[in-house]
Amino acid sequence: MFKDPLLVRNGQILELTPLGRALVDPVHDVLAELDHLLRIRPTFDPASDHRSFTIAASDYVTLVLLRPLLEQLHREAPNVTVNVVPINLSTSIAIERAQLDLAIIPDQYMTSKAPYIRRRQLFTDNYVPVVAKQNLEAGRTLEREAMQSLPYVCYYDQSCGPALVDQALAEMGIEPRIALATASITMVPVFVSGTPYFGFVQRRLLRHCHVRDDLRTLRTPVRIPSIVEHMYWHPVMHRDPAHQWLRERATTLSANI
Repeated sequence: MFKDPLLVRNGQILELTPLGRALVDPVHDVLAELDHLLRIRPTFDPASDHRSFTIAASDYVTLVLLRPLLEQLHREAPNVTVNVVPINLSTSIAIERAQLDLAIIPDQYMTSKAPYIRRRQLFTDNYVPVVAKQNLEAGRTLEREAMQSLPYVCYYDQSCGPALVDQALAEMGIEPRIALATASITMVPVFVSGTPYFGFVQRRLLRHCHVRDDLRTLRTPVRIPSIVEHMYWHPVMHRDPAHQWLRERATTLSANI
């Protein structure tokens, strides 16, 4: 069919020809689409049907969106299970290959340029600087100079690179004095509480943080771009009734968090 052997022998092993290597990803996509096609049901009854979903999300999104979503699913769909996996540099590829049901990530982290990937905006959020209430070194406004002199709690995950807020500060030439780094953004307010440190956290995250009463938010003249969280999925799942149901639940809930 291809007028190419696809595999050639090299000693005791078979190796792919250039055309064979070029066919790996397209064949994977075809098989993934066939697999989902065979599993699609004409209807989906959340009250009785069994289904499992894998969602890639940050710990921040897991706390502010997926946790209340799971509470809702527990009531409406007791036989539906959700596996939450962390986002990393391979998340975009996993979406391209239909290895994830959903990825909920900021648009800046979606590196895929595949035109067929489906997406939907869920919600936006803003970074705000926070300090402990008893911190007297920080006034009500966090000026540019203070950002470079006060000890800073930095969120840095090797699997994703610098946080969006730190990328924005770097572009403005601001280099905070890092006193502590954590791979979990949800831990930043915990480390700030009761210390002389400051940090940047998403405003919605503060509502779910158990130390929120120990913190105070500051104003800042430095403009930090908003976070825009999108939901991404492969088109082979677009018309699956169960998948449509899950996406609608996530969309409705994101409007009220």
